[in-house]
Amino acid sequence: KARLEVDVPRRPGLDMFWVTDFPLFDPDPDRRDGLQAVHHPFTQAHPDDQAAVAAYSFERDGLTDAILAVRGLHYDLVCN
Repeated sequence: KARLEVDVPRRPGLDMFWVTDFPLFDPDPDRRDGLQAVHHPFTQAHPDDQAAVAAYSFERDGLTDAILAVRGLHYDLVCN
C-alpha cells in the first residue's frame, strides 16, 4: 500500500502531501509472468527491494507476497 508523507509546509485552505512507497507490481493473470507494472514499466525497484526482484522467478515461485510487496521509486505530490 502507498504511504502518505505530510511534510510539505501547510498554507490556509491548501493541503499538500507526498504519496510514496507505491507497489511496483500488481497481479495480472493474463500475462506470462503474472505481473503488471503499477506505474510504468521503466520504474526502478526501491533499493531495499531490488534483491527480491532479482531473485524472483514466476515459473519457480508463482505470485508471492514478497514480489507483490516490492516498492517502486516513484511518488506523487497531491495538492488538495
